[in-house]
Amino acid sequence: MVNNRVKILFLAGLGLMLFYRILDRLPFIPETIFSFDTSKILKIIAGLIFIFIAFWTYRKSKKSSL
Repeated sequence: MVNNRVKILFLAGLGLMLFYRILDRLPFIPETIFSFDTSKILKIIAGLIFIFIAFWTYRKSKKSSL
């Protein structure tokens, strides 16, 4: 069961890293959004999504073990 959670987190992290790299290199995305660097905003969004996925898998595994 623990191995399954690790696989989910690994795949989520890998997918988010690839998604960030692809979005960061797209030519039609502006350099800044509301005077913030777009790559930093994308990093923050990817980090928040990863944290949400980590909490979701932890909560899901806690419910199944009860």
